[in-house]
Amino acid sequence: MAVRTERRQEAVTVPDLHIRNVDPDVIARLKAQAKRNGRSMEAEAREVIERGCPRNLTIQEWLEGMRRLQEEHPIPGEPNLPTSEEIKRLIEAEEDEKWRRIRGEDADGTDD
Repeated sequence: MAVRTERRQEAVTVPDLHIRNVDPDVIARLKAQAKRNGRSMEAEAREVIERGCPRNLTIQEWLEGMRRLQEEHPIPGEPNLPTSEEIKRLIEAEEDEKWRRIRGEDADGTDD
């Protein structure tokens, strides 16, 4: 029994970027850098542009990046960064404490 499946291919349009009048010295340096990094000159140019135009990170992405960096390069004696859940709990606890003070309650939730 033969089973026939069809896959619908959708074209994805990716814009091209053409840069004119690039200094030949810059092109030579880009070629050399690409060779050192084991990439084509085009791939190296994409990498340079990507690094030069970073996107804005969410707090979660930034924390994850910092956590990876800390894991890769630990500093002896330094505490680990808190997780996003720990940060949320700390913020909530701080907010709760602030509202208790506003209402004139003790830390256990009773009136002074």
